[in-house]
Amino acid sequence: MPKSRKPRRVVKGLDRSVPGMFQAALRHHDNGRIDEAVTLYKRILTLKPGSADAHNNLGSALEALDRIDEAVVHFQRALVLDAGHATAHNNLGVALVKQGRIDEAVAHYERALILKPDYAAAHNNLGVALEKQGKIDEALKHYESALVLTPVSPHMLFDRPLVLDAEQWVRLELLGPRPAVLVLDGQSVDVLEPGDAVVCRTGPAAARLVTFGPRDFFSILRARFHLADR
Repeated sequence: MPKSRKPRRVVKGLDRSVPGMFQAALRHHDNGRIDEAVTLYKRILTLKPGSADAHNNLGSALEALDRIDEAVVHFQRALVLDAGHATAHNNLGVALVKQGRIDEAVAHYERALILKPDYAAAHNNLGVALEKQGKIDEALKHYESALVLTPVSPHMLFDRPLVLDAEQWVRLELLGPRPAVLVLDGQSVDVLEPGDAVVCRTGPAAARLVTFGPRDFFSILRARFHLADR
């Protein structure tokens, strides 16, 4: 499932100026208070309509609320203001995929990668789009350029996946004070003692997966946890 990147932290401040409101909007956005973030981003744009970052972030918030058509408008506006905004290209691609406009999404992912060749999220998202087009070999090349870690646990079920460059490693060390059980794909495989570490990295071979029907991560979650659609 393509994922849009979280908004960039471009300003700091706690006052009611534009920078202060921007920082407050980012805090709301990061903590899942999306409606509050949307309100602040819109207020910022009344004061600073030429802010590509504000349009991009508002688009990201609207996309999180499944208001895809509105999100597309703001991503496009961000790109009118700053054609070199790689994050807006990537985020627009995500929204276009949700509208079924795969060819257009591919073009924006490719543009994001021209602007930022090491953009791991864009590589992953382009792989998803190419797979939808049936271009499996091309998709695999882009999947191999990204490592995706998706946290799934009771206290952070809806966290966004972490998308890293394929050459990066993630090391998780158990600090203690008690041992822990290492579970992989639902199977308990080892007991870790304090000081033990697990390293996550891309493997030497690509995995080929079989899918049955048009399912996605969020539809599976909704069905499994009996969640209502917004």
